[in-house]
Amino acid sequence: INKISKEINDSSNRIIYVTNIEPNIDNKNLRLIFERYGPIESTMINYNCITGKSDCNAIIVFKNYEDAY
Repeated sequence: INKISKEINDSSNRIIYVTNIEPNIDNKNLRLIFERYGPIESTMINYNCITGKSDCNAIIVFKNYEDAY
């Protein structure tokens, strides 16, 4: 059972990919929006490496497996 709980709590099982976010949203506000679903470990907005502007998508890692689903 302990091995199963470690696999479920692996960060790859706690990640959601969000698209079509507002181009001007920052990580702080993104966290505030998604914290209603559970504690957040980290957020990462993807930016275009040439323009430096948001690609309007992000990755959110929840602290708990259940909150990502």
